[in-house]
Amino acid sequence: MSSSGFPSHQAGHDSLTGLPNRAQFGELLDAALASARIRGTEIAVLFCDLNRFKVINDSLGHQAGDDVLITAARRLRAAVRSGDTVARLSGDEFVILCEDVDRGRCADDIAERIHHNFTSPVHLGDQRVHASCSVGIAYGSSHTAGEMLRNADMAMYRAKRSEIGASAVFDEALHGWAARRLDVENGLRQALRRGELRLHYQPIVRAGDGFVERMEALVRWHRPGHGVLGPAEFLEIAGEAGLMPQVDRWVLRLACAQAAQWQTPVPIAVNLSPIMFAQPGTADLVTAALAESGLPAHRLAIEIPETLLGNDRPIVTETLKAIRAFGVEVHLDDFGAQYSSLARLRDFKIDVLKIDRSFVANIDDPTNRAIVRAVAGLARSLGIRTVAEGVETDEQLRELQDAQCDFVQGYLIARPMTGQWATDFAARGAGSVVHHQADPAGRDRHPAIR
Repeated sequence: MSSSGFPSHQAGHDSLTGLPNRAQFGELLDAALASARIRGTEIAVLFCDLNRFKVINDSLGHQAGDDVLITAARRLRAAVRSGDTVARLSGDEFVILCEDVDRGRCADDIAERIHHNFTSPVHLGDQRVHASCSVGIAYGSSHTAGEMLRNADMAMYRAKRSEIGASAVFDEALHGWAARRLDVENGLRQALRRGELRLHYQPIVRAGDGFVERMEALVRWHRPGHGVLGPAEFLEIAGEAGLMPQVDRWVLRLACAQAAQWQTPVPIAVNLSPIMFAQPGTADLVTAALAESGLPAHRLAIEIPETLLGNDRPIVTETLKAIRAFGVEVHLDDFGAQYSSLARLRDFKIDVLKIDRSFVANIDDPTNRAIVRAVAGLARSLGIRTVAEGVETDEQLRELQDAQCDFVQGYLIARPMTGQWATDFAARGAGSVVHHQADPAGRDRHPAIR
């Protein structure tokens, strides 16, 4: 080994950011805990996790992800005191060690500075992305290093679930929360084997006359003893556990099979997660699902997340090009919710643009109304059809009709329905929604069509 100690430095530091790595941080944390016990002081560990990093990395590519991580490391170092340690554990997880802290002040002040430092966007060439940071804080001196990290990690997850870019301090009640989260992950793994996932379907109808344009497949978990769980209750955990590709494949195959059985040729729309477009074989999965079910390609649409618009990775564009070459439509979901490059709407050959529900919910606001009209007009000029999501009132529907949106979707039209209700709904064809009625089991609701 060189007398300069350079190889030793490499072994204890992250090659991308130059920060101490997990092994080095563990040694520093052990020493800090031992010192704190001797001196009767406390330390704090801050567990920092970047929000939406996986989406950015999967959508924009690993180089963009690396740039975000380097920027995050710089912003974290700028937020701490002299003598504090910032380390990178793995992926988008960073951790901070603060010694001689005043409980409730020092670490909280650092967390506040972290949030302030992450308010400005990260510039990635001509793209700008926002990557806020969720922070979990654990205080103490009597715990082991592993316990301190675990407690701070649990606090971070509480912060992430309560509000994007929030902070939380560990308390004993979090043990129960962490146990429930682990229970969901383990239960979901079993659910995939036991066939507990189900598809519900929500219609997308023509804004002018209520004609059923297509049905969107939405995944639900019929978990024994817990009832029906919506995607917000388990899909995030599925992504963190690496289960989303398995869920996506299941949804795609079942949705195609279900649509192929409908008596009327109503098309189906299926959401795929960003990670599916960052790995090879996705286009083959689509063709296999069509072949197995016998569903014609023109009756399938793949909904992609808005973040893919900024992706320059060849695998993403090649996958979308292959999917469209089969005759499958590509729909852009939740337009306006994240960030977009309008110039790339044409590059990606989008067939349908779905206007995010946040604009529809507040369409009585002049600014939101103007945005909806502008988006609908832009889409028309590009030959792209529009769907307004989250329509819940007659007033919203009238505004969307005036804005010349092509299609609408939401509770005013119909709530997501189970397979049999969807089959009946599709068989009725076109018509206007006049009122809602519950199904006999009280599980779902569907509109009366005439």
